[in-house]
Amino acid sequence: MKHTIRTLFLFFSLFAVTISASATMNIHTIDGQIIQVPINKRDVTRITYDDGAKSPQATGDIPWVVNDAGNIYIRTGNSWRRLPGLAKDIGVGADGTVWVIGHDRGPGGYGIHRWNGSNWNKIDGGAVRIAVAPDGSPWVVNDAGNIYSRTGNSWQQLPGLAKDIGIGADGTVWVIGHDRGPGGYGIHRWNGSNWNKVDGGALEISVR
Repeated sequence: MKHTIRTLFLFFSLFAVTISASATMNIHTIDGQIIQVPINKRDVTRITYDDGAKSPQATGDIPWVVNDAGNIYIRTGNSWRRLPGLAKDIGVGADGTVWVIGHDRGPGGYGIHRWNGSNWNKIDGGAVRIAVAPDGSPWVVNDAGNIYSRTGNSWQQLPGLAKDIGIGADGTVWVIGHDRGPGGYGIHRWNGSNWNKVDGGALEISVR
């Protein structure tokens, strides 16, 4: 299951976030755990939180983070472990599969990479936002706002345009569209063939 905090000021009901006088960010999870991020050292700007739902690989609360320098970290026990490479965005599927949008510019935005356990495998395509389905397949938004899902070894373009994308552990897909309105842009849910717009407006999205 993927949950995301993109800045220190965007919160979700799943978390309580506090910043201490010693310049650390405490993330209080729903099961009572406290994850402490030393923001004076890493200035975390994006957190992908995998709670292991429906996942044979993820057993517990495992956040993967990208900081403002693009460095990638995973939480192991009570410490952060830096991984190779640089990223703009990160997503974790319910099966434990991890994908990033890299720093390597190309058509569509930046390179798309999958974690193999020790390093990143680059695949074809380029994007600026990524989310991961329960089966580990990526859905991306490129720099033109086009939306793609990965099936096998190829990309399928979907209708519509998006600013951001999120996928729940049950496979439900939501996007922030390009249609301006109060609060930012329209919020849309995938129905299997197109997008159903719901009320409200936002800039970024993550799906429980």
